[in-house]
Amino acid sequence: MSANGKDYGYFFNSEKDSQQQDDRTYDADSFSEWLRKFFTTGVFQGDLEVLANNNMTVTVQTGYANVEGKVRLFDANTTLIIETADATYNRIDTVVVERNDTNREITLKVVKGGYATDPTPTAPVRENGVYQLVLAEIYVAAGATQITQSIITDKREDLTVCGLVITPVDTFDFNQLKTQFDAYLAEFKATRAAGFEAWELTQQAAFEAWFDEMKDQLSEDAAGHLQNEIDELREDGLSGSIITVTTDETALIGKPVILTDSQGHTKTGVFDSNKTCQLRVVEFIGQCTISSTDTIDTASKIVQIPYFGNYEFEINFWNATVNITTPSSEFHGQQVVVTDSEQHTVGTVTFSDQGLAVFNAKAPDTYTFTVTYGGDTFEEEVVVSAQTTYSVEISYYTIYGFHINGNESVPADMISYHVQYNGRNVDNYDFTPASMNYSTNKLNAGSWNLVDDFFVPRSCMVKYNGQVDYYLNEDDETKKADGTASDVANTSYGGNAMMEWGRDGKQIWIKCVPDTGDAFSATFYVADRQVDSDFHAWSFYDPDGNLIPHCYTAKYNGVNISSKLRSISGQSILNNVAGSTEVTYATANNVNSKTEWYTEVFADRMMIDVLLLMIGRNMNVQAQFGNGHYTGGSQASHLLQTGTMNGKGMFYGTNGTGKGVKVFGMENYWGNQWRRTAGWLNVSGTQKIKWTWSKADGSNQVGYDATGSGYITIASATPTGTSGNCYNKAKYGSDGSMIPTTASGSETTYYCDGLWFNNGQSNYARVGGDCSDSFLCGRAVVLYNAFSHASWYVGAALSLKPLAA
Repeated sequence: MSANGKDYGYFFNSEKDSQQQDDRTYDADSFSEWLRKFFTTGVFQGDLEVLANNNMTVTVQTGYANVEGKVRLFDANTTLIIETADATYNRIDTVVVERNDTNREITLKVVKGGYATDPTPTAPVRENGVYQLVLAEIYVAAGATQITQSIITDKREDLTVCGLVITPVDTFDFNQLKTQFDAYLAEFKATRAAGFEAWELTQQAAFEAWFDEMKDQLSEDAAGHLQNEIDELREDGLSGSIITVTTDETALIGKPVILTDSQGHTKTGVFDSNKTCQLRVVEFIGQCTISSTDTIDTASKIVQIPYFGNYEFEINFWNATVNITTPSSEFHGQQVVVTDSEQHTVGTVTFSDQGLAVFNAKAPDTYTFTVTYGGDTFEEEVVVSAQTTYSVEISYYTIYGFHINGNESVPADMISYHVQYNGRNVDNYDFTPASMNYSTNKLNAGSWNLVDDFFVPRSCMVKYNGQVDYYLNEDDETKKADGTASDVANTSYGGNAMMEWGRDGKQIWIKCVPDTGDAFSATFYVADRQVDSDFHAWSFYDPDGNLIPHCYTAKYNGVNISSKLRSISGQSILNNVAGSTEVTYATANNVNSKTEWYTEVFADRMMIDVLLLMIGRNMNVQAQFGNGHYTGGSQASHLLQTGTMNGKGMFYGTNGTGKGVKVFGMENYWGNQWRRTAGWLNVSGTQKIKWTWSKADGSNQVGYDATGSGYITIASATPTGTSGNCYNKAKYGSDGSMIPTTASGSETTYYCDGLWFNNGQSNYARVGGDCSDSFLCGRAVVLYNAFSHASWYVGAALSLKPLAA
């Protein structure tokens, strides 16, 4: 038998009845019902405050909550995660104490608000066994990256959603006494009011006349102080709050102290010589801001005045230093505009000639630093959370671009410079392309800087350990840059003649955006930094997957010196060996267990092809830069030796026969001899690629091979058409790949370059063409032969990816 308080009252020990059943039993709800008579639902005074952590979390302090008679002590601070802000819309989240009768628990949680331009908080749930108390509301603005105390509204004392735990007996019935008093007061006022009113008017007039006379005799500060005192007496002489504000800042003595409530009402005082100010207020209840400013800095604090009483607060200057630097001389003398997380401009600073600007932050916040230059904006963000020194770099980036229209058959019309990146014209938007002057066989650079722009390589001699020994004279490789004799033809030299890519700490970052609905057309961007995450610098990864400042390609076709593949001038080039032998000879250059030296790789070929299309603006690279040694060959003796174009500069070409071509300092980039290329396979009709030795490219294997089991598969790229024709279709990938797919073109239309394929076996790519392939040379590709294939017209060249420092 059970019993409740209605039958017998609370609480009595139970005894056995005649049936041996307990006659006084109570459950948890009985205790809750009893407790509710003595304490209201809510949190205990000062408990469970919600504090910002200046990131996307908040901390709920320790304390008790009473939820309809169920009580829990949270005896440790609790950290709650605030969900990432939306990019467009705002929301208001609520931090709640939740009683859940089904789970039999009381917990803390964050209730995510709905998205809106002008959001409203979600009402607390109070049904179906769930009862929530709202501790705080958090305004999560669009794009917010941290929660600060200023966007947290304390709701603990709001009786509609929470409230403090007190006795439920909060009022007494004084109606009868009040009725008697009102009657007495009415009688008193009727008999005395007329005489009192006349006396009050006389006294007020006399006082105001005296005060006007005194104002002329007082200093401005004293008069103002007296006026404030009178105003306070007029407000209410008996009720209100005394707010004592102190500071450690001597500079604030004599400076105004301003108390501002959430409605914009203000109360003003002055710091005295003791660095103290007392403000007497009546209507200020809730969240307020106290601030004081000298000629430069501001001290401020957000405070809570929960109800009338005496409060003490201290305010001091808050200061953090942000050193803004730039490596870009273009920004010297330029202004940096500083905005806070609410997009308010809070200051401007200017870059010095040394590339430094200094901003003093006066409060913790997320600050954005913006430079406008050449019609473009460049910005960086810094989260300032402590009074310390922060650093941020803003650099000007160069971004070139071009669009390939794969549906256009005229090679010179397939490429356009008129593209934009994020609404900004690319830097080559109005450029004139580079092209070979066949009267002088020298390059006309057009509008391009092909001397020292970030994508232009440098000729150098590189030791086997991957370190540059010295740079070469670009107009005469037989000499060093200082004019002394070089080792470019010295077979005993402990290294190779190479082209170094990457300048002044800038790598070459490429982004490809295939056209929507047309994977055979695309826009390419080339930048000197990773402008967004879709820019890749695949050539600049070492064997361990680290980004490196430089990568290296061979100046010359590979030669065999003592079973080592070399890039040395004045030698007959390697030929008629299997691919595995080429790799063995190439890796013999390595001085440790890491594969820094290897044969030419897919990533380098793609990068250089993009650069040639960019500066030449013509799919027919033979017409734009030179035919190369493209005809007349039938045996190894017809292959050009290395170094035949020493002294010809970075670019050389003719529109005749018997001569090689030189682009970006590299001899015979097409023509003369096919060059086997690691990282590109045709496996029974499925094209597969690998950008890096490591898995940094997203592939599933380390190193290159002839099977491609862990390579990246190019979907819908099975070669078709007639093997040995020029290709007219190439598929573009967002990783930067350009993959020929259809061989149905000609030497004068579309890509103008040959495509050979065999979809019945695994084939190892070779590129460029040889001295018997006529005008099919250029960006030609053979996906026809196995890795073991050997012939006089097939060889290899070196590549180097030195280990990161």
